[in-house]
Amino acid sequence: MTYGLVLAAGAIGGVVAGVASARVVRLLGPQVAVIGTVVVQAATQLGLGLTTNVIVAAVLLAGGSAAFAVFNVVAVTLRQRLVPVELLGRVSAVYRTVGRAAEAISALAGGVIATVAGIRAPMLLGRYRW
Repeated sequence: MTYGLVLAAGAIGGVVAGVASARVVRLLGPQVAVIGTVVVQAATQLGLGLTTNVIVAAVLLAGGSAAFAVFNVVAVTLRQRLVPVELLGRVSAVYRTVGRAAEAISALAGGVIATVAGIRAPMLLGRYRW
């Protein structure tokens, strides 16, 4: 049950930030919003690798999910605004393909790293993904 609550905290953080992302971007601007989300994601990843407290982990997961949601809103919006309409489908497909491939490779690497160096190691190394 605790695991489910921690995951729910992450989902709630992402949904709340997704709803508030337009306001965040208007307040900060897209460049600051993107940089801020990258910093927050790295910090929450580091915190998740270091904490043993379930409440801290839930808060960090909510923060990381919130940052991820805002990043996605800004990235997709910028891509739709900057890429010519006739190329948007292809550019979006490449973006998604590269992203999905990176997820699969990272999952495999994370399993190897956890086996060799312990379960916290992938979380600590994951902060360098940006």
